[in-house]
Amino acid sequence: MLSKKHDVLLVCRKSHAEEIKRNGLRISGETDYVAHPDAATSLKKSDAELAILTVKAYDTRQAVKEIAGKCNCPILSLQNGIGNEETISEIAGSERTIGG
Repeated sequence: MLSKKHDVLLVCRKSHAEEIKRNGLRISGETDYVAHPDAATSLKKSDAELAILTVKAYDTRQAVKEIAGKCNCPILSLQNGIGNEETISEIAGSERTIGG
């Protein structure tokens, strides 16, 4: 998992951040795994190498504005729906936009 080899920060709602800090993040599948990434409710200035965007499509614009203003990294969209990559590109630039 990413959090074993890299510093990972999850930016999420307060209740989710508190739960992740308390109990970790359970990943289930062929094997069961509990990751313990850092969790916060907002992003501070960051030198991250990658931002992975998983918000609902209607929250994309606001999330990308926050990321783009605080981090100069590529933004990988792992979202359902249409138009998300275009929104990211419009705000952060096509050179920072990765569709997934």
